[in-house]
Amino acid sequence: MGLTCHAFFDPAMSTLWRSLPSPNELITVLPEHTRGADHDTYLTVVKEPSEADWLRFESYSRRVRYLDYLLSVEDDDDGSLIPAPRIDWDSVLKYYPPQKLFPNLLRFNSSSSFGEHWPLFIKPSLRFLSIDIDENEEALVARCLVECATTLKTCSIISRREDTSSTYDISYAVSSFRSLTQLDVSSLSLLPQALEALSHLPSLNDLVFGLDIVDNSREQLPFLSLQLLTVTMRTSNLMVAAFLRRITAPRLIVLKIYYAAAENPMPVGGALSPRHRPTAVYVDALLAAASTFSTLQLFMLHPRPASVGPEHALAPQEICTASVLRPLLDLHELRVVHMPAIPIILMPSDIAAFASAWPNVYALVISSDVQHIWSSVQVHDLLPLAQRCAELGSLALPLAITANGGQVPEAPPFGGSVAPLHSLYIGSANVEFSPEAAAYLACMFPDAELHTHGEPSPAFELLKRTKRTVVETMRRQFAYEKQSHGDEQ
Repeated sequence: MGLTCHAFFDPAMSTLWRSLPSPNELITVLPEHTRGADHDTYLTVVKEPSEADWLRFESYSRRVRYLDYLLSVEDDDDGSLIPAPRIDWDSVLKYYPPQKLFPNLLRFNSSSSFGEHWPLFIKPSLRFLSIDIDENEEALVARCLVECATTLKTCSIISRREDTSSTYDISYAVSSFRSLTQLDVSSLSLLPQALEALSHLPSLNDLVFGLDIVDNSREQLPFLSLQLLTVTMRTSNLMVAAFLRRITAPRLIVLKIYYAAAENPMPVGGALSPRHRPTAVYVDALLAAASTFSTLQLFMLHPRPASVGPEHALAPQEICTASVLRPLLDLHELRVVHMPAIPIILMPSDIAAFASAWPNVYALVISSDVQHIWSSVQVHDLLPLAQRCAELGSLALPLAITANGGQVPEAPPFGGSVAPLHSLYIGSANVEFSPEAAAYLACMFPDAELHTHGEPSPAFELLKRTKRTVVETMRRQFAYEKQSHGDEQ
């Protein structure tokens, strides 16, 4: 029995200590008489443990591979979250060398701030890292990152800095990475030198970063393995189009761009600033640059969440025609197009062009969050999407639904649509009740839920109820005709 227990001890302990939700479990391995009295809120070493105590501590510490430093733990009694005890690392390191703590750590995930104690967790052995840091910690964290530059594969850093300018320390550390596959520094702006170094990494496939400074270089950036790219503009929105033109990414499938949204109306003839919407000229240049990625399946152009201001009257140079979308029509693999806040005037012919160019589209969101945008697209103009896009599940467009909005053509046969639409967002401030429009929608998209911008009017609620009533009636009729046709055969 003794030999058997001894044989299984090492593999059992390695499995039990491989993953920790918090380093608190390791601190509590030390004898209770060596720790402070307030174990529920503060863990500290008040008396030097014996050599045997440290040997047991070290035996468990070297087995830890995955560490999540959580700020709260689950209460065993009712399942609620309670604050986790804080650790006084100074008292621990007073008796224990820091280089021996977690020497084989592979993954570290935390939203805490550790000040001068970051070297305890950012080890040369790390493969996966996800942390939140303060601005005054960037230099120390950067030095630690350089030490694991050859092993780190996934890195996510969120900085709580108020200044959005490029950071030299983190950019320098990023430039030293050699095995990276995924990088997320969306709250930080990288310098051009860091982007150039990243472009030569053979395994990088997911990149999320802020862009503050773009150099005048025309040298191509060969992101040959990149599949997902997310760029957040920190200053002028005009920079990103020129930056995209320099990228060579033959495998790119996802492109997301977050721009600075308007907080104040842009004066006519005034210069575009980060606090204004992109102009039509800028949007045209940006979409032309995005169209160079022939493998693209998802394209998103969205304002930064933190920069969204109140709605304001649109300046003439901010309103786009559908011609800005023409470059994207060449990307026949697109499945998601998400541009909710770019004011684009749509015509019925544009909807038909979308259906022809993107037969595999799943989500189409254009101009849906822009109030007071004129559109001539009626309900019946959506018929090409219903007939050609067999995977369309979500649609958001500015539609004109009015009680006297012209003659509605005869509705198509119920059940003849191929699009399994489940969500239809009508981006219009004024929606009037129209039984003809309700019947037409019921035939094209019988399972779609209707949504509108802001608070729906009573007429819109009536439109939804009418649509639901028509759906149920036509479903019963369709089932009856199908059954009757089967009995005849």
